[in-house]
Amino acid sequence: MLGVLVGVGIEILTVAWVLSPRLFGLPTPVNTIDAYALSGLRAQLALIAQGLLQAPLISLSALFVILLLSVILRRDWLATIAGWLLLTVLVIFPGDNPPIDIFFTALCAAIFIFGLMRFGLLTAVFAAFSFNLLDVLPVTTNFSVWFAGATVLVAVILLGLGFYGAYTSLAGRPVFKGLGAIARP
Repeated sequence: MLGVLVGVGIEILTVAWVLSPRLFGLPTPVNTIDAYALSGLRAQLALIAQGLLQAPLISLSALFVILLLSVILRRDWLATIAGWLLLTVLVIFPGDNPPIDIFFTALCAAIFIFGLMRFGLLTAVFAAFSFNLLDVLPVTTNFSVWFAGATVLVAVILLGLGFYGAYTSLAGRPVFKGLGAIARP
């Protein structure tokens, strides 16, 4: 559940990253989407499967680098900061507005590293998958357009993962325990 929230948070920051140059009167980059994602359900399922394969690889790679830095630097907090700096440098995309790009890349990397170090590998895997899912598939609020099925698919997957995570976190306890009972003094 937290991994989905972290991934959605990173995607919200990415959208803010694209829209933020307008605040400073700068030109915004063209927001493009892969044409393959618009090819129908089969292509969208292929992109989801690709995201399922990439998410563990990304998360394990980040954890391995931080573990390696922890062994080299002998301090966990120093290794976390070094891993954050390394991830920030590796992910920066050259754009028209370098200060904005560096700021949002550092912020997204900090959220991912925080989720990895505080909540663990599973959170990072679900964060990477959720971010990839929201990033590669077209999401719209207009359900009358022809590619709105991708939005429904994304919503079903993310809500399903979130509710499943919330349900399994209860560890067998009833979901609605005592909801209808009247409190007696």
